[in-house]
Amino acid sequence: MLIRLRLEPRLLEEVVHLELRRRQEGGDASLFDEYHREADSLYKLAPEHRDGEFAALHRRLFRKVGFEGRITEALSAQRGELAELESLTCLRTLRPEDEGADLAAPVAPATSRAAVVRIRAARFLALDDLGRFLDHELVHVGDLLSAAFGHDPGSLTAISPHRRRLVQERYRAAWATCVDGRLSRHGRRPLAGRGEHREALHRCFPALSDLELDGLLDRLWNDERPTHARLLAVAVGRGPREPHQPGAPCPLCGFPTHDWTDVTDDAPIRAIHLDVPDWEPDHGLCERCFEMYELRSLTQA
Repeated sequence: MLIRLRLEPRLLEEVVHLELRRRQEGGDASLFDEYHREADSLYKLAPEHRDGEFAALHRRLFRKVGFEGRITEALSAQRGELAELESLTCLRTLRPEDEGADLAAPVAPATSRAAVVRIRAARFLALDDLGRFLDHELVHVGDLLSAAFGHDPGSLTAISPHRRRLVQERYRAAWATCVDGRLSRHGRRPLAGRGEHREALHRCFPALSDLELDGLLDRLWNDERPTHARLLAVAVGRGPREPHQPGAPCPLCGFPTHDWTDVTDDAPIRAIHLDVPDWEPDHGLCERCFEMYELRSLTQA
């Protein structure tokens, strides 16, 4: 199936202008001159036609300098995993933390399957890095399309809001490790190496020992067919020693703490369960959360 490629006009415009500036600063003004020869004539058009013609100009130059080809190359490299994908839309984003790929709409049988990649324009200034980013994100898309992966976006709603952010961060780190492990084994350059993923996992699981952390890294990096259920189990799992380790995240607020508190009185426990039904006393909590719920239990008494 031919995958339709859609490119947001704002992304095209910014990428083209960044490339024009880069080449001009490097002493090559030929593309800059070509652009302005065509652009100057477009200003003579009626306003209602001008935007469309500028978008077409940006798309032509985007294709001419090889940016579009790098996207189609990444799609072609994973055509087996993306066999059910009908369209890919590239959207402009400004912040690194907002970059990434997702399905454009919930996937169901007999419906159109579309994906969106949010990407910063600056990534296009280095084609090799752009390729590694696209390869990584398209593996994510392949997983989302796979019935065997079993993506279930609603599964996070069962997790208490206090812990959801932490679980999401852990899930992303675990999934990214699996993705780059597969890319590496298949002869493609990963977006990040094993060492970088180990650091990311350590930030998400600060209480794991070096041996435990290496075991988790090996398991994720070598998982050829990860599933949503297994990744979620990693993200929500608590080792028997984890909650009370200095620097581990509080299961209620999600912030790292060195001041763990045990709760034995029924009143604070009941107050906590009103907000976090799945919390248990042996999970522990930070001193600040304990003080908040102790005070709340007194006002509710």
